[in-house]
Amino acid sequence: MSFLGELKRRNVMKVGIAYAATGWIVVEIASVLFPIFGAPTWVLQVLTTLLLIGFPVALAFAWVFELTPEGLKRESDVSQQSAAAAGTPRLDFIIVGLLIVAVGLFITDRMVLDRSESRPAASDTVAQPDATDAPAPKAPRNSIAVLPFVNMSTDADQEFFADGLTEDLLNRLSKVPGLMVPARTSSFSFKGKNPDLREVGRSLGVVNVLEGSVRKSGDTLRITAQLIDADSGYHLWSESYDRRVADIFAIQDEITAMIMQALSDNLGDFEHVAAPARPADPEVYQLVLRARYHWNQRTEEGLNKAAELFQEAIRRDPEYAPAYAGLADSYLTRFDYGQMSWEDSTVQARAAASKALELDDSLAEAHVSLAHILLHEWVWQKAETEFRKALELNPKYVVAHHWYALCLTALGRVEEAVRTMERAQQLDPLSTRINADLGMAYLAAGRYAEAVEQEARTLELAPGSATAHWIRGMALEQMGHFEQAEADMQLVLAAWGPEPPILGSLGHLLAVAGRHEEARSLLSQLVAKEGQADIAFFAALIHAGLNEEEEAMHWLDRAVQERSGSVRYLKIEPRLAGLRGQPGYRSLMQRVGLPLE
Repeated sequence: MSFLGELKRRNVMKVGIAYAATGWIVVEIASVLFPIFGAPTWVLQVLTTLLLIGFPVALAFAWVFELTPEGLKRESDVSQQSAAAAGTPRLDFIIVGLLIVAVGLFITDRMVLDRSESRPAASDTVAQPDATDAPAPKAPRNSIAVLPFVNMSTDADQEFFADGLTEDLLNRLSKVPGLMVPARTSSFSFKGKNPDLREVGRSLGVVNVLEGSVRKSGDTLRITAQLIDADSGYHLWSESYDRRVADIFAIQDEITAMIMQALSDNLGDFEHVAAPARPADPEVYQLVLRARYHWNQRTEEGLNKAAELFQEAIRRDPEYAPAYAGLADSYLTRFDYGQMSWEDSTVQARAAASKALELDDSLAEAHVSLAHILLHEWVWQKAETEFRKALELNPKYVVAHHWYALCLTALGRVEEAVRTMERAQQLDPLSTRINADLGMAYLAAGRYAEAVEQEARTLELAPGSATAHWIRGMALEQMGHFEQAEADMQLVLAAWGPEPPILGSLGHLLAVAGRHEEARSLLSQLVAKEGQADIAFFAALIHAGLNEEEEAMHWLDRAVQERSGSVRYLKIEPRLAGLRGQPGYRSLMQRVGLPLE
């Protein structure tokens, strides 16, 4: 008997067909179910590999064994007649059943689902589809998200190193012209969540995702990085590095170069970007990484620790500009969080930012730090110059776009502010603060309905965001929806407590709604908080709502004397519109340095 005839007699070919059909069915079902349960892409790859390895094993098993009514027996122990009579019909039924299931899945996947995705709605033939029904725009191929590298070290305190490495790679890639890279806040929103990469791609609007891990033990490092296509889950590139900590900069350069090479294969060459300034001592680099990590916690302890670590880095390497820029930001943030007076924070932050620029004028972060100081000092033209310089150096620096938009809002260039804040939101789409401030930009521009819609989207991202409720409440008030506005304001009051911004905002709302006694009660609570920041401005706000212009102007004059942060918005604050015709109001704007026209 020929070899082919022997294969048929032993049912090897039928077993092969049955195994192939079963394997295909398993892979099809797994490709649907695994993403539902959040399984990483490599699980499906391992399953497919195991099935392929099992194929020759199944064929060998069929050659050696035979299925009989008494069970499995070695082929040599079964007569040809009994094997043909018992095994073949049963195996035929199994194969036919599997093929029917496989064909059914194929038709469903390739024909029914494809048509349901591409077929237009019946109404499309007679009318344009509603904008909300339009498919989401496809992410551009020249886009990449850098997810937080996982800390695999036994020491949990090394988390700063994994976060710092991630942030440095993200910053390096964001400076590549033509490459779209979501900012830190959006990428780090997935930290510790083991997300489905397709969801990451949809949420951040990217096609490529870089992820990895870091294991640090003493002076040795093991860094694993992999570049993945978020649509398909396939690896475009992966590599592991076993080096010493002193080699960290070389590893970063190599990872960046390999990513650029992998993307260039499909997108063409990218412009080369020079490596950032680096300290001679890797220990200084680690100090800055730790300082950044603590600064990003935004706690009193974390901000204090960050300042200490930046100062230690400067002591070890007085020529390292990023350490000075970080120190300037830590002083400014401590003022924002009420830990330093404006005078102290300004003096120290200016000295640090100026030193950073003296050492490296190409450092966008230092230009933004200086612009931040100038903005608070009401030196608007110089602040704008520094913001523009920062964006020229790094067009994708999200903090520069964000704070520049606030500067433009104060100057009354509200449509420019909206466009700039929209750009910040594109760069950092999952940032709660930027999404909320985009709503504020719409509010300042008089686009109240858009402000309400934007804050609704912010609340989808962060349902507990009191800031989003506060801004939406102000927009609803301008639209005359007082009950809805009050509902938002009451939620903010519950979240913040009786702080000046919410007492003043709610008091103004109640005043314009005709509930004067309740407004005066809130005014009394506010004035009783003598010594707290911004009391004067928000007291003026309530008096304005009560149409008490003289009292409102008195409190605004005091707010300007105290250099309240809120007086920056005298030009565009809609709740003070009734006072703008007064000569005294124009004088206040001039004292703040704001343009009158």
